[in-house]
Order: sequence, then C-alpha cells, then structure tokens
Amino acid sequence: MQTNSLSMAAWQARRLKFSLRCALGAMLGGLAFSLIATHQLNRVPILSLDALPRFDLVQNPNSLSSIVGFLTLAISAIVVALGFRRLTHYDLTASPLERRAATIGKEWIGRFAVSLTVSLMLFGISLAAMLLWARLFEGSAFTRLGVIVLAMGYGGALAFGLAYWSVTLKTRQMFTLAIAFMLYGVVVAGLISADREWWQRSLSALGHDSVAGLIFNLSVIGGGLILLAVAIEEVEMLALLQAAGILKRRGFTVLRFSLIAICVLMIGIGLFPTRVSVLSNVMHNLAAHSMVGVIILLMFTVTAFAPIFPRHFKHVSLGFGVACVGFVALYGLRLLDFLTMEVLIISTCGAWLFYFKMQIEAYACRLPVVGLANS
Repeated sequence: MQTNSLSMAAWQARRLKFSLRCALGAMLGGLAFSLIATHQLNRVPILSLDALPRFDLVQNPNSLSSIVGFLTLAISAIVVALGFRRLTHYDLTASPLERRAATIGKEWIGRFAVSLTVSLMLFGISLAAMLLWARLFEGSAFTRLGVIVLAMGYGGALAFGLAYWSVTLKTRQMFTLAIAFMLYGVVVAGLISADREWWQRSLSALGHDSVAGLIFNLSVIGGGLILLAVAIEEVEMLALLQAAGILKRRGFTVLRFSLIAICVLMIGIGLFPTRVSVLSNVMHNLAAHSMVGVIILLMFTVTAFAPIFPRHFKHVSLGFGVACVGFVALYGLRLLDFLTMEVLIISTCGAWLFYFKMQIEAYACRLPVVGLANS
C-alpha cells in the first residue's frame, strides 16, 4: 500500500481501533492485578508505608499506590513499545520525504528509548500524585471493589491515551520528550540529592549521590537514546536528499558523523559518572566537552559544507556560536560561575539543535519527492 493512498478518515480509524484494543487489554490487566493484589483485603489504603521508599510491588502490593505504580510502569512500557510510530508512514500531515525516512529508520532504538523514558516519567508522576493524595486524605481507604474499578478505569484511560499518542509520534515530539526527560531527571535529582551544595559545583555533581545519581544518569542516557533515534531519522532524510542530488556527499558525511557523535557522547556522559574512578572521570569529561565542542563547531561551519539552508539560518547559527563563546569568556573573566555557564551553554546548544532540525524538516516539506516517498 502506498503512503498517500490512505484517507484521513481511514487513518484515524486505524489509530482509534488500535487505541481501543490497548485500552481493553489494559483494563483486563488492571482487573487481574488488582484482584491478585487485594485478594486478602477488605479495605485497601491509599498508601502503604511498607512499600516505600523502595516501592516493593512484589512484597507489598497491598495499597492503591502500589497498584497504580505497577500498572503505570507495565502499561506505559508495553503500550508505547507496541504503538511506537506504528502509523507514522500514514501521517498525512508529514511530507513524503519525512514519511519515507520514518519507514526506513532504525526504529528499535527509538522504541526502546521512548518506552523507557515515558514509563519512568509517568511512574514518578504517579508516585508523587499518590503521595499527595494520601497526604490530603490521610488514613482513608477504599473497598476492594472500588480499587478494582479504579484500577480498570485508570489502566484503560492510560493505555488509550498512550496508544493514541505513540502511533504517530513525530521526531519533533521525540526531541521535546528527550529534553523534558532530562530536565525531569535534573529537577528530581536536585531535590532529593543528599549533597545540598551540588549547585555550587556543576550539574555532574548530581551524579555523586546513589539515588539522585541513578536518576540523573538514567535521564541523560534515556534522553541521549531518544535523540540518537531522532538523529538516525534525520540522517535517513539527509541520505534521501543526497540520493536526489540535492546534498553533496561530503556534506552528508560530515552531518551524519556529527549528529550521531553528539548523541553517543551524550549517552557517554550518563554512562561514565564522575567520582567513580579515574577512568570514569576522564571519560565523563571527554564526552561532555567533546559533545559541546562538536555542536559549537557545527554552529560556525554547517552552512559551509551543507549549503541547502536559507541565508538567515547562517546568521542565526553564527549568533548561537558567538553566544556560547561569550559564555565561556564571561566564565574566564569570573563574571559567571561554572554552573551558570554550563546551563547557559547546554541550553543554547539544545536550542540550536532544535532549530537545525526544524530547518531540515522545513526544507524537506518543500521537496516534491513523491517518487522517493512511495518507493
């Protein structure tokens, strides 16, 4: 079936049908788990302190919070993995080139990364919500039937929403998810870190605490994996531009190496935390400095070997590069502390990457490459 042969109504019908199937499966799963978890209970508390802070769902599944936490993790991971970009190649709002790139991309990386990050984010949010609920209604409990009904309704609604969202994920949404997940990790790690003075050193200091460090490093690794999936699809799109004779081989090679290297280096930051060993310190700093260095270098040079971008992009990109160099200079003059410089440079690099991605997509949308899209 060709990409453009599916009508909008048929495309939405497929999306709705898959979402309803996921919701039904999640409701049955919520029914089964809640029956098992409450089989010895007549009254089920909102929160069981025995299940916290480790949230032991196997040994202590005897509270509504434990049931909600388990369902959030399981449903999020399974539904997103099954639905990940399932109907992207039918998305009539995307350009033919974008749909073609989505079809030939290495989807398994994005599938794993998005499934992992979404399940972890929603698990943390659900836990915080249950803690707040228990605080507001301290000492209250539900009947067993009430818990079963809540578990089925929550599971069905969660699965439907995630399925409906995940089947047509755009790379722009994936990019945003990666940034949100990393910010989520930084905020949570900063709030729970045993080192209350981490902010006086650097963001990497969040990786020193055992629990906060795990959250921080996982957020960087997960965000890096999602961005790697995005980069791979952008590379596939650039490869199609090269095949069409629009982008020269030299420019394609430099962009492919640079985009993949940035994401791999970002993952390396989380894989090699500081204060673990001398080797880990070296690898962490090498990954962080190299990642920022590659991005800043692209800001100044990308239009030289890839002259497919409009003129205004060159000036804006140079502005991003000058800003990063300026932040380093201000730090050298002791007008900025290291953490402030670090946050400003990372934010600027992230904004440039998003802007760069939008320029590629804007260019792709203008290309009449129906032959490539349907091949």
